[in-house]
Amino acid sequence: MACRLRSAWRIFLSGKQFHRCKSVVTYSGPGTGLCTVRYHSSEGGDVSLQSESPLRKFEWIQKRAPAFAISGENVVILPGPVEYFEELKNQARNASKRVVLASLYLGTSPKVQELVDTIYQTCQTSSQGTQDKPPLKVHILLDCTRGSRGKHNSRTMLLPLIKDFPDRASVSLYHTPDLRGRLKELIPERYNEIIGLSHIKAYIFDDTVIMSGANLSESYFTNRQDRYIMVKDCPQLADFFHKLVTTVSTFSFQLQQDDSLVLDPEFNVHPYEGDITEFKTKARTLVEEVIDPEHWNGNTSQHNHQPHTTETKSHELHYNSPEFSHRTLVDNRPKESRTKPVILLRQDANSGSNTSPQSQHATCLHTGAVQQKDISNSTSNSSPQENIDSKSVQNSDSTMYDGKERMTSDLPLDTWIFPLVQMGPLGVTVDEEVTSGILNTADSDMECYLASGYFNLTRTYMDIVLRSKAKFNMLMASPQVNGFYGAKGISGFIPDSYTYIAKKFCEQRDSRGQQDRIQMYEYYKDNWTFHAKGLWIYQSGKKLPFLTLMGSPNFGHRSVHRDLEAQLAIITTNENLQKQLHQEQERLYTQSERVDKTTYQQEHRKVPLWVKIVSITTRNFW
Repeated sequence: MACRLRSAWRIFLSGKQFHRCKSVVTYSGPGTGLCTVRYHSSEGGDVSLQSESPLRKFEWIQKRAPAFAISGENVVILPGPVEYFEELKNQARNASKRVVLASLYLGTSPKVQELVDTIYQTCQTSSQGTQDKPPLKVHILLDCTRGSRGKHNSRTMLLPLIKDFPDRASVSLYHTPDLRGRLKELIPERYNEIIGLSHIKAYIFDDTVIMSGANLSESYFTNRQDRYIMVKDCPQLADFFHKLVTTVSTFSFQLQQDDSLVLDPEFNVHPYEGDITEFKTKARTLVEEVIDPEHWNGNTSQHNHQPHTTETKSHELHYNSPEFSHRTLVDNRPKESRTKPVILLRQDANSGSNTSPQSQHATCLHTGAVQQKDISNSTSNSSPQENIDSKSVQNSDSTMYDGKERMTSDLPLDTWIFPLVQMGPLGVTVDEEVTSGILNTADSDMECYLASGYFNLTRTYMDIVLRSKAKFNMLMASPQVNGFYGAKGISGFIPDSYTYIAKKFCEQRDSRGQQDRIQMYEYYKDNWTFHAKGLWIYQSGKKLPFLTLMGSPNFGHRSVHRDLEAQLAIITTNENLQKQLHQEQERLYTQSERVDKTTYQQEHRKVPLWVKIVSITTRNFW
């Protein structure tokens, strides 16, 4: 199995068209002879790539994270908070099977109430369900400390939902095991959040996933800039995050109709009163079962296995039902479409050529799906796809499945998505390992754009950037657009701390003579705040990126060690998606100014001595 998966991946990397006929897989491309891979041999197969592609350097990711092959035509980059808010409402309004939301917290403003009301109304209008069509299920995962702050909070906002739909809606609240004992007694509300949080931002509506770094509150819907990516019609990716949220919910508190919190009966270790080692060990075991690449890419017999309970719990949303069971790695398209070829890659990563989506046919698959598909050796005619503007990308649509046939859009598989999970308190470090690996893999023929709303790189990430041969463009918030700017009390000095940390990084860069290779930028926009984070990688001299990281991590210490995080690594050769990613990067960087040592010498940038001392001693909490 592993050899077969590697073969499929290498065909994707090679930039050749993929065809399949019985037991033989062939691929061909300009300037090469016809090569053959025999998938049905016991030892699997391999291919010899004739051209160097930057994608090849990232082949190792599939060994650390599940991999999902999709069409880039099913991916939409949302440009800003207004579009993010409207899309959340639109998806909630049209959901028919599941709504699963994972966020740090839910705000209490009118816009947030509008979103909650939309979900409520969808539950109301949803049928009670039939044998063929179960009713809509809603599950929401939030952080316990942040979601419980104040008298009117995330919990009270959601009480009507769980009261009126007790069998169809549930709310879970994760509590870090590290906030306990004297720490919990002494650290006041709000400040206790520095110990650890659930920081995952994943929003699932049927088989559509919206990943972001944005929470669900007023500023994130109006004037707080973040990143937002929507992956449509990919049930496997939706299942992955659904199962991840379900699993975290297992070792979280469950919100009751009287606003009380109870433990999940299947997980009997209290997060802050029980044994901390036992809690972390049991929680880590459950999470590792979900994120294991072999669970999704390998042995399909595991996919319908539920190790945590023999019955379906309310927050699992009937995961054993036909609508939500894990899919085996087979072709889920209608039978009449199965005679058409799956294209794993339509173009060389940097050729700029593309293939008409009308002439190629595919679907959203696990990496293991390729060798099991029953596809003939018929070929498709390809043609360049030119003059694609952002509007056409935003308005692109694909056919939703009907609940019986699991698949959908007749589009080529030209994009691979790797979900990366980091849960430092539990010892889960996939995102840290893959992020470090990606930064290490970038070399002199690549240019990286790295953004963080809170610039506080871990020592590991900082060292990689400083010794790398790749060019880096680092984007951070100017003090005026930092989310803590103007805050009351000690929080108001947090922007000064980030200024001090950025200044120290600037000094290290300059001491190594890396001013040209590593450039620093600050985002500024009147009356806005900046919360975007992620990575875009270009091959030097090329205008479009082929890889991005996006999600909740900020590349800082707390993202690695204190919080629960998730993001996507996306590798694509789809020109539409590459254009969207490039436009996204440009929107952020064109709203910024380059900074250097003279910036930090300005009077208004001087940092008080006590802030410097606090920054050094407490930076691991940010």
